[in-house]
Amino acid sequence: MPNESEGEICPWEIETARRVAKEFRYRSRSLRDEPLEDLVQEALAHWIVVRRQFVAQGEAHARAYMAKVVRN
Repeated sequence: MPNESEGEICPWEIETARRVAKEFRYRSRSLRDEPLEDLVQEALAHWIVVRRQFVAQGEAHARAYMAKVVRN
C-alpha cells in the first residue's frame, strides 16, 4: 500500500515504476536514449502526486493502479 508519510517511496513502487519505464523505453524510439533512472524518477514524481487519491485495497491492487497511472 502507498506510504504517504513524508513522501516515502516503498520498494514495490520503485519496482513498478522501473518496470513501466523499461516497457516505455522498449516501445518508444524517442525514449530509448533517455537514461532509465530519469524515466523512473519522473514516473515516481507523478505517482507521489496521484497516490493520495488512491483508496487502499491491498498491495496487488495498488501496483495495478500505479502502473495504470504511470502509463497514462
